[in-house]
Amino acid sequence: DSVLVHMERLEKTFLYSESDRSLIRKIFTQRRKQISSLVKKEKSEIRERLENWLLTCQIAGNLRPEQISADKWQALAEN
Repeated sequence: DSVLVHMERLEKTFLYSESDRSLIRKIFTQRRKQISSLVKKEKSEIRERLENWLLTCQIAGNLRPEQISADKWQALAEN
């Protein structure tokens, strides 16, 4: 089967900082685990930031990282 995909560039691109990219990459290495269990494993400073992000974006703790939309990952980096 074939599929045709049409992509358009965003007018305003978003670049993640090195620390945000490394945090997100670390989370995605265990993408089949629930986000709440991944948050609990982090150091207190990062854990508080992630817990705040989950509350602010209304992300359920039982979701897996792959189920979280790209705009919510961007919100993590913007906080």
